[in-house]
Amino acid sequence: MPSTSIWMAPRRGSRFGRRRVDPLTGTEVNELTVEAGEETRLDRFVAQRLELSRTRVQKLLEEGRVTVDGGDARKSTLLEAGQRVRVEVPPPRSVSMEPE
Repeated sequence: MPSTSIWMAPRRGSRFGRRRVDPLTGTEVNELTVEAGEETRLDRFVAQRLELSRTRVQKLLEEGRVTVDGGDARKSTLLEAGQRVRVEVPPPRSVSMEPE
């Protein structure tokens, strides 16, 4: 059964992009376009646009949740104007604590 997702306005900080949340997994999918003057390393670009820590972005990269123009990417990938970056941010994990 195909999942139904709704495209939403980008969250604060994610200029020039689209955002949707997959209702089945809760994963937030952001599609961003690199604008002129924003050419930088991929990890910096994503961290600035989505207001995430660079450590969090590096983890997403390691998990294969960040692509550039549909292909795999490394944190040191240098972006050029016009490139499209797709970032999947999974929902926070629930943590249960039990008394000792």
